[in-house]
Amino acid sequence: MFKISLVGLVALSSWVGCASSTKLPDSSALNSPPAESADGKLGCESPLGFIPDGHALKGYLRPVESGGENCQQGELTCAEGVWSGAYIYPSCVRQTR
Repeated sequence: MFKISLVGLVALSSWVGCASSTKLPDSSALNSPPAESADGKLGCESPLGFIPDGHALKGYLRPVESGGENCQQGELTCAEGVWSGAYIYPSCVRQTR
């Protein structure tokens, strides 16, 4: 019979998980408390700057796309003082190497 330690099993599952998937930014880990603009409107402080509540800003999924891939653009949205979305980079460079 084999005995597998819990630490070894956790380490192995963590390694396998990292090796098999690309982890995108988790907006919940980056969010700050609701913010107010200079004119007192509720919004979100995001990696792209201030987003008024109920609005969105365009950003990029990654700062660099390699292998000639096109940069993926999308939106960060702000709802009730919490921003969400994975498009946190203000610019993207396409590498052709």
